[in-house]
Amino acid sequence: MSLSRVLSKILTSAIVMGTVATGCGNDSLSLQAQVTSQTGYPQVEWTGSALESIDSFSIYRSDDGGPWTLIGQVGSRSRAYVDQLMAVEGVEYRYQVAGLRSDAEIVRSVDGPATSTRSLPETAITASPTTPLSVINETDIALEGIPGASPLTSFVYVFDHHAIQRVTDPVISLRNLSRGDHQILVWALDASGNLDITPARATFTVSVPFAPKLLAVQGGGRACTSTRSAVLEIAAEEAADVMLSENADLAGGAWQPIPPEARITFPLSEGEGRKTIYGRFRSRTGAESLTVADHVYYDVTPPIIHIEQPQPGITTSHVTISVTGTFVDASPIDPILVNKNYALHVGMDGFMRPLMPLAGGPNAIEVLVRDCAGNEARANVEITRDPNAPAGNCGT
Repeated sequence: MSLSRVLSKILTSAIVMGTVATGCGNDSLSLQAQVTSQTGYPQVEWTGSALESIDSFSIYRSDDGGPWTLIGQVGSRSRAYVDQLMAVEGVEYRYQVAGLRSDAEIVRSVDGPATSTRSLPETAITASPTTPLSVINETDIALEGIPGASPLTSFVYVFDHHAIQRVTDPVISLRNLSRGDHQILVWALDASGNLDITPARATFTVSVPFAPKLLAVQGGGRACTSTRSAVLEIAAEEAADVMLSENADLAGGAWQPIPPEARITFPLSEGEGRKTIYGRFRSRTGAESLTVADHVYYDVTPPIIHIEQPQPGITTSHVTISVTGTFVDASPIDPILVNKNYALHVGMDGFMRPLMPLAGGPNAIEVLVRDCAGNEARANVEITRDPNAPAGNCGT
């Protein structure tokens, strides 16, 4: 039997939860894990000592106290794993990370409060319309956040087709709603940047007699533009005229006929960012509608990208690497691409491409960020994969 197999058997018989002797001086191998959710998915992160002696890590999950199931395996330099599951409300997911050497498990993290999704925030919508809104086209959505391991700081929500918004008030006021069906999704956000993995959802209907639909659209149906004008689409068979303004009281607006194609180009005010366009309609008999509104983003500036990891010029012996970074832009961002593959959004302004495969030799990494107005920016780093590069294991 080879020496490596003998050592593997000895180490396997010495497995403990959390720590084990490594056989390298007085160092002890330790492994501690925790669960975060900065992408909206559970992410297992781990730290420890003497982890350079590990060949790979296996990640296990238990659903509501069920058996531990292997869900993934990553290289020795990885310290995080994103579990892209469709989480079910009320189900507790618990995680463990095991360190392997020569395909034998030698250490496993301890199962505890930090490795349970109970440590993440939860969200509840406590008040929302339960019957159609038939008198006024506005409503308030009341929220409740339940903290996990960290205190809550705010809520993140998406209403209909609009971009992500963040609020600190536990009440979201929705005004100037158009007639039809609407949906809101809400995530609680804690001080550690963790999101609820099962957002709260509410749907309701606006059925007021005269609140035509006003929808800001551009190329591809997105409410973003790099020119100082917005294309507005109107759905109002009973309306003959419309008054438009960026002021809620419609100051500066004037009645104009709705063209047969039911589309109007509206000039925007100066300054990039989110613009709210208010509209009121008038029927052929002279009856006026309630005020409705929609939003459009005016943006002419490309995003700013910062690649945090990996650092340019590094050399690694591993076959995968995680790419992380941040971006800044005045409008919503399209899916981010890292070497033409989709990355995960982290919080409001970050991205992650876990376990990107590396080829032998030089590897060029390109991050492409394009905003919904069509402005794009690229950031690049180059690293090298050398199978013979020192891995920092015992004896090297």
